[in-house]
Amino acid sequence: MQDDALTTPLLQAVLGLWIAAGFADWICHRRTGIERTSGTAESLCHWLLLAQMGVAVLLCVAFRPGALLLAVLLLLWLSHQATTYLELRWVAPVRSITPAEQMMHSFLEVLPVAGMLLLAVPQAEAWQRGDAPAWALHARAPGDIAWKDPVWTGLALCCVAFNGLPYLEETWRCLRWRRRPTPRA
Repeated sequence: MQDDALTTPLLQAVLGLWIAAGFADWICHRRTGIERTSGTAESLCHWLLLAQMGVAVLLCVAFRPGALLLAVLLLLWLSHQATTYLELRWVAPVRSITPAEQMMHSFLEVLPVAGMLLLAVPQAEAWQRGDAPAWALHARAPGDIAWKDPVWTGLALCCVAFNGLPYLEETWRCLRWRRRPTPRA
């Protein structure tokens, strides 16, 4: 992401914590048995939430930090917040949302803000010097990101293993529950 000696490890830590919070949230969903309550609709909503923030991460990979990128990231985060609010408003009456799950939601909401603030540091420094905000997207050159850095590779694999696969299992579990034979009266 950022080629700064301090910012890069902080961004990696934020992303790692975010992946861990997403996995812990999945554990909470599993424990409350969403397949029997809110079901497939909530699981599909989780995919929408993953997609919203996944797009944000991909944009950070593809483009250098600038005012326009930060504005787009903010809009994606706000859409994620709106989706979360609507989901919780619908889900809360039909399934228990434990304090642990509420805490995981807090992490899932605040960690992207921490990431955006870290990406904004170079922009803030440039604005303090009097440089105009970069209201354009500037693509990264293939060498801009240290893909050989095993931490980024590890984080990508962790995202698949601890977010993608668990939520795929959740959707499968919900679909399987929905298709189960219903007892006859």
